[in-house]
Amino acid sequence: MEKGYSLSQIRKCRAMLIQIFYAAEDNGLIVKNPAVRAKKIRKKDKRLAKAVHVKDSFSEHEIRCLCQELPHDLIGEGTRAMLGTGMRLQELLALTSEDIAEDGSSVRINKAIEMVDGQPQLDVPKSELSNRSIPVSVEYRKALLFLRGNGGPDRIYQPGRQPYYGVGSFRRRYYTALKHISGVRRLSPHCCRHTYATVLEKRGVPLQVIAKLMGHASVETTGVYLHTDMDTLTNAVSVLDEEGRR
Repeated sequence: MEKGYSLSQIRKCRAMLIQIFYAAEDNGLIVKNPAVRAKKIRKKDKRLAKAVHVKDSFSEHEIRCLCQELPHDLIGEGTRAMLGTGMRLQELLALTSEDIAEDGSSVRINKAIEMVDGQPQLDVPKSELSNRSIPVSVEYRKALLFLRGNGGPDRIYQPGRQPYYGVGSFRRRYYTALKHISGVRRLSPHCCRHTYATVLEKRGVPLQVIAKLMGHASVETTGVYLHTDMDTLTNAVSVLDEEGRR
């Protein structure tokens, strides 16, 4: 908790400890399993206050810093790709070169990496609507083309002896990359998806269209991803000034 690990990670550690001590008990090394006595950590636990990862979107200044200063490798370009397409990290890690158009103008999402017992496995996307093709703006096509041309033989993110790249492995390298960029908050990779939705809303894209691009079943879900800033709100109410002048 003190180091800021998520509630999910803490619960996984507890489950792992329980299994380890059960094995020790079966082998006669201990009399009772002490881990089962450890209470489950719940969201309302006040000790988690500092460990909660805030869901937010990167500001326009932070987006510029990320696009300019992230390294030109699979981690950096993958982060740019998430900012420019709103795809989930699990969807990014499952991509093959064939999923990206030759000119980088679109990316097809039809699979995802899921962690099963701590191991990455290839799976279907989160929902039926998550199967989608996402158009890519000119600004972000270089990132997609880099991924298309520099990935592994079977899929873009393909570590040495392991068939699939783990979510945790990407996150660790992602946070390391962020450390070297001043003026950028330590937001999670999933916040790139929040950023995508927020930027589209700020540019006036209808909520229904944003939902379709993100693979959401309802606009209510999409609304959770929007982090409207004061400038957007100010521009919205400026229509009242126009009405008053008529």
